Formats: sequence, structure tokens, C-alpha cells
Amino acid sequence: MIGSHQGLEDFCPARFFLFLFFGVIMRVRINVFVTLRRELGWKNKIVQIDSEKAILFEVISVIPELANKVFDGDKIRSGFIVLVNGRNVRFLNEGRTRISDGDEISIFPPAGGG
Repeated sequence: MIGSHQGLEDFCPARFFLFLFFGVIMRVRINVFVTLRRELGWKNKIVQIDSEKAILFEVISVIPELANKVFDGDKIRSGFIVLVNGRNVRFLNEGRTRISDGDEISIFPPAGGG
């Protein structure tokens, strides 16, 4: 979580080692839903970025098979709903929405039916 105090039970030696030798490590959780879960074979992943700040497009691009489905260039494909901490990025900065350590990205594919 951003700005939260982590106790000793949350201490991760490997993450501390990476921080010491490579600088800031940002962790972001990506959740996918419905057909994306079936297509990708997972429901959530933790992505690590070696930067203090990043934009949504950069974070999603760490997983190319997901980026290819969600983005058309640097724009979100029609029908997809992408939330960062529960806020729709279409009302923020779309693919250029700022992402910080501890953020949670939720991606919903286009829905069909009738």
C-alpha cells in the first residue's frame, strides 16, 4: 500500500536486496476478469517495475499478451474497462494514467450477450 507502514511480518529480503542494488522497485497488482481469465490462464499477477512512478501503458506492457488485447497503440481498445484503484481510467488519462507502488489495476473485457 502507498504510504503504509509494513511490519516485520511483511519484510521481504529479496525485495530489500533488489532495492539496495537496483533502486526503487514498484509493485502493482493486475486483475483480469471474465474471458481474459480464460484466455490468459491467470486471474491476477504482481508486476514489479524498477521505477518510482510509471504510466498504465508501461505497466501493462510488462505482460505483452495482455497489452496486445487491451491496447491499440497507446489507447485502450473499445469496450474494455480499466480501473486503477477502482477509478475508470477513461475519466483520468487513459494509457497515460500515473501508476504508483501498491496500486491495483482491474481489467474487464468487452461484454456481449442479449
